[in-house]
Amino acid sequence: MKTFVNYATLIALLLASTAILASEEIPQEIYSEDVISNFVGSEKWQFYRIDIDTPAKLTVKLRKIDNNADLYVLRSKKPSKDEFLCAPKREGQSIETCRLTANEAGTWYIGVHSKQGSHYQLGVKAKDMSLISQASLNFN
Repeated sequence: MKTFVNYATLIALLLASTAILASEEIPQEIYSEDVISNFVGSEKWQFYRIDIDTPAKLTVKLRKIDNNADLYVLRSKKPSKDEFLCAPKREGQSIETCRLTANEAGTWYIGVHSKQGSHYQLGVKAKDMSLISQASLNFN
C-alpha cells in the first residue's frame, strides 16, 4: 500500500506551528503609538518589545476584550509571573495600565498572559522626557 503525502499541507502545518511557537518565544517588535489586537491562548504568553532611544515616560495599556489577560512589563528581558517591574493584575477590570520611567535608552519587554485564553488590545506610548522638559521650560 502506497502512502500519499500532501507536501503542501505538511509544509503549511509546519509553518503554522512554527509561527505559534515563535509568537511565544520571540517578542514582536512594537513602536510608540502602536495599538495591537491579538489573542493569547489558555496558559500562554504573548511577548512584545519596544526599544527606547532616549529617556522617556512609557505607558502600556492592556484592554481585555473577553476573559481575563494580565499585563507584565520588564526592562532588558522578558517578564514572567515572578519577575516584572509592573503587573497591575486588576481582576474584573477591562483595562490594565503600566506607567514607567525609562531613565536611559534600552529595550523594554511586555508580556500578556491568560489563564483561559483572551482577545485583547495592547497600546504603547513613549514620550521623550527631553521634549517634556523643554515644553515645561517654555511655560515658565
